Amino acid sequence: MKDNKETDILAGLMGESQVNGPVVIETIQQADKEIWWSIYDAQFSEANKSNPCRQSFYKDEFLDALDNENMMKLAYVKDGEVVTLCLLSNDLGYFPWLSRDYYEERLPKEMEEGNVLYFVALLTKEDHQHQNHASEVIQLLADLCKLANNEPVVIFDCSNETSAFLPIMIETVVENTGQGTIKFDEIGTQRYYEGRLKLN
Repeated sequence: MKDNKETDILAGLMGESQVNGPVVIETIQQADKEIWWSIYDAQFSEANKSNPCRQSFYKDEFLDALDNENMMKLAYVKDGEVVTLCLLSNDLGYFPWLSRDYYEERLPKEMEEGNVLYFVALLTKEDHQHQNHASEVIQLLADLCKLANNEPVVIFDCSNETSAFLPIMIETVVENTGQGTIKFDEIGTQRYYEGRLKLN
């Protein structure tokens, strides 16, 4: 017989109805899509204004991603409402700013197995901020990896402004799950140049 912890994990995996708690969901309610777009856009708007390389989806891409079957959707549900949403995907070709060729060269086995997981976004509705729901969603992800005995390669990208703290923050959150640890290495940078032509 499964212990209570494993039963809870399986419930999350199968998306069983829960009034409160972290779950894996398959679909986003149509009425909620615009809300999630607003939250997502606000999270990345300043980074997009201060960086020459775009940091996020455009609106049509984001809405399409919410319907994409290859987009893993972890959520925290409270009183029947999705209040935190985490998006991940192993379909790296879906993201126009990622080079699938690079990862196939760097991680051929993991790419073939679909075990390279791109961390897209972690979003929480404004009136549910600072309630630890995001950490509980990451806990579910770690629990599922432990249950499947799977060690995916997790990748993400961030702007110069967030690079000083974001990798460390994610490492800490993962370690706090008690299911494992992760250490991020910077694997690349790209420089952008501009110059104004001065006529003689």
